Amino acid sequence: MIDTTKASKTILPGPVMNRICATGEAVISCCGIVLPPLTYEPADESHPIHTEIIEDEIYLSMNHPMTKEHYISFFAAMSDQGVQIVKLYPEGSAEARFRRSRVSSLYTYCNRHGLFRLPLFRTGGMPALRTGKK
Repeated sequence: MIDTTKASKTILPGPVMNRICATGEAVISCCGIVLPPLTYEPADESHPIHTEIIEDEIYLSMNHPMTKEHYISFFAAMSDQGVQIVKLYPEGSAEARFRRSRVSSLYTYCNRHGLFRLPLFRTGGMPALRTGKK
């Protein structure tokens, strides 16, 4: 689970990334195994999340291995309206687009190193993101 607000929005990735998004407390299991709550780390130099605003979307990308042994499993964009999730697969590209509206934080899950978060701020826009066109 990821506690992201006082409303306790949560994300739990299962062993094969069955997505579960909920509010409040829950005990989640997959194949008879109880999944522990996840805590996130801030995005760092080894897992930088590159962001760009393109029109009304947020474009995310990561320069990260995408092998069967080491890959980014998903990107998620959290807002007060819900969660947008893009599932990624080994040998694919680590990139996604999300609707920009009211997104407050971005998450990524590395199958080896865990969950990472990039907070965004809406003071006069989203200064954590750079704008541009591709």
